[in-house]
Parts: sequence; structure tokens; C-alpha cells
Amino acid sequence: MDIEQIPNKFLYTALGHVHKFQQFSRERMPIVYSGSSERCEWGEEHDDKYAVLVEIEDKVEIKPIKLPIRNMETITDQNCSKLSAVKINKLVLEAIESNKKKIENALVRIKLDNIDVDEYRLIDWNTIKQSLSECKVFDFRLQPQTVISLSRY
Repeated sequence: MDIEQIPNKFLYTALGHVHKFQQFSRERMPIVYSGSSERCEWGEEHDDKYAVLVEIEDKVEIKPIKLPIRNMETITDQNCSKLSAVKINKLVLEAIESNKKKIENALVRIKLDNIDVDEYRLIDWNTIKQSLSECKVFDFRLQPQTVISLSRY
């Protein structure tokens, strides 16, 4: 958005939709996106979230207030090319175990790339889900990406 499109007739302009806190100024008119109050997508995994306290008297005072929000954790981001299902199971379960305290009540992502489609079928997804449940995660996203290996002949 071009902030020059906002008429310079206001003491303060509050905008929405953008997830990240942003603050601009146009000729002494503060323009603020407070951002979303929770992380909404994995690109925001490490973003802080804010509410904005605005006081309008003789002048406009804007105070961003950092919000306590749920953790969002990618515990595995692995290229699984040439890994067997047994190794993938072990890798994921070890990642869950080693992050046990960090993932309690968190949004958890397990990202696995380039899994051979035949190995994918052998991964024990139920045990992985059970382990996440036992760690009391709030919610999780399994992101497996498969590939098919074709012979050259």
C-alpha cells in the first residue's frame, strides 16, 4: 500500500490485514498495522506479535505491547533422499523426544523432503502422531514430500 493515498486529515490511522506489526508516519500522522495476535502461518514462526495501545491527547502516543503467544516450532526439516523408513521414523521420534519440553502446548511442524514413495508407505505415522500427542502439542503439521525413483531403462 502507498501511504500517500491516505488523506492527511487524521490524527492516527489504524490498518489491518497485514500479520506483522508495522509503523509508518506521514506528516506527523502515525499509521500502524498492529498485526495478527497469533502466528497464522509457518513464515511467522519466529515473529513476535503485538497489540497497540494508542493515546490521543495533545499528541498521539503509540505503545506496542508484546503479546504472550503460543510457540511455533519446526523440529525437523530434513532431506530424506536415500533414507529408509526405519531411519526416518528414528529421526522424527528422536527430534520429538529431544524437543519434548519446547513443544508442549506448541504448534509443531515436521518437514520431510524427498522421501522415496516406497519408503513413505512404510513410515509409522501413527507412532509419530502418538508421540506428539504424548508430548501434549497443541497441534501439528506433518509435511512429507515424496519423490518417485524411476529406472533409467
